[in-house]
Amino acid sequence: MSVKLRLPQSALERREARNHSTTIQTIIRNHRIENWLCVFRQVNHEIKNQIATGRWL
Repeated sequence: MSVKLRLPQSALERREARNHSTTIQTIIRNHRIENWLCVFRQVNHEIKNQIATGRWL
């Protein structure tokens, strides 16, 4: 069974395909940034807890 991919034909279709790809890349990039921010917040919270309880080395 073969599957044919339809390539964008018109300039508008090509631009829409490029914009869609850029949107997906932006979403992925933002998601990665949000994940790192979450990790940094958790680490910061843990450090503050250790300092407050005198466990910080």
